Amino acid sequence: MSKIKKQYFLPVLAAVFFFLTVFCWKLQEHRPVRQENTAYLSEEYIEGKYLDSDAFSDVKCFPLAKTTEEEPFAFEDSFGGARTYGGNRTHEGCDIMIQDNIRGSIPVVSVCDGTVTNLGWLELGGYRIGVTSDHEVYYYYAHLYRYDEMISEGDRVKAGQILGYAGDSGYGPEGTTGQFAVHLHFGIYQKNAEGEDVALNPYPLLKNLTNKILKYF
Repeated sequence: MSKIKKQYFLPVLAAVFFFLTVFCWKLQEHRPVRQENTAYLSEEYIEGKYLDSDAFSDVKCFPLAKTTEEEPFAFEDSFGGARTYGGNRTHEGCDIMIQDNIRGSIPVVSVCDGTVTNLGWLELGGYRIGVTSDHEVYYYYAHLYRYDEMISEGDRVKAGQILGYAGDSGYGPEGTTGQFAVHLHFGIYQKNAEGEDVALNPYPLLKNLTNKILKYF
């Protein structure tokens, strides 16, 4: 190798190494959040064994329905991620993002037979609806654009029945929209031995339901 080549080889190599290091750091920095809030979860749950529980035998379908042959939504494991609106807290659910970002374009459906036990506005959840299954598991659907006209609190619903339509409501007084992209926040709560509601990570269940997406077209 000539003197000139030797003179520039090490600086160039160092520059390439520095660039790759910064690139990898930035890539890691912007990776989607894939955390699990393990504070209240048993090892059996963390391993995903809860999917075999009788408590989830009521679940029959994905919480959103297709209206075209396209893939209209996407989701990742954001359970346990940091949230700051209303104070520091962790994300107690999984966000299913609507690809066209249009309010009301995608139906939200009940994943199970059950009873509508909550319906109305919450500052954090916007227009939300809660369905309690026959096994006393609470399924929470938030940030809706609107409810189905036939749905009222106390109603019995069937798996696959339309509850409303995905939107971007919440993070303010009633009627607030536009604070984030259109999506469905889907949460699961189950009571512990002390009778307290504990948030479970919906991600494993949602992954298991991707072959049970209903088509409404």
